[in-house]
Amino acid sequence: VSEHKVVILYQQMDYFIKNLINSLINKKYNIFKFISLNKCNESYLTYSSVANFRGLEADHVILIINNRSELSAQYLSDIYIGMTRARINLMVLCHEECMNNLLFKL
Repeated sequence: VSEHKVVILYQQMDYFIKNLINSLINKKYNIFKFISLNKCNESYLTYSSVANFRGLEADHVILIINNRSELSAQYLSDIYIGMTRARINLMVLCHEECMNNLLFKL
């Protein structure tokens, strides 16, 4: 998969996300923070919060569930929105505890 067709989505910016972005930059990936469609650059690996990417799609989405709070309606909504952004492939990364809570809730 070419990097320009991949979007990394996260619920909230935290230490893990910052380190991931810095690691990708250090490995010489062309990485771009999505701000709006007007400033979108399809030749870059894109990263964004789920909220900022609402209503948009990408061929390949890596959804990082990094908010381990209680399973509120907003929390579940963010996960649903992030999952439905993918046209072709979806990869979900989360802590095992979070996955167990989600599976129990579903």
